Amino acid sequence: DVLVFLGGTRPKNIDETGVSKLTLSDIAFIRVLEDVIDLLIDKKLLAFTDLPEKAREKILSRKDVRGRLEGSNDLVVPEDRLL
Repeated sequence: DVLVFLGGTRPKNIDETGVSKLTLSDIAFIRVLEDVIDLLIDKKLLAFTDLPEKAREKILSRKDVRGRLEGSNDLVVPEDRLL
């Protein structure tokens, strides 16, 4: 859909089901990679600062969003998380 929107064409050999399955798999795999990166950092096998700046920014952004989502069902929200 994005390719079509940007003026491209959708590959003819890929059906919607295949694309959906691949997309869901990608989302799950991204979470696995985040967990592996966290594990490597926790075990001091990788320093966060060893990662490229853009990678660090993306990781921190995802952690921030995930942190906000985790508390989205809380009845009482800490003052520092108010909009």
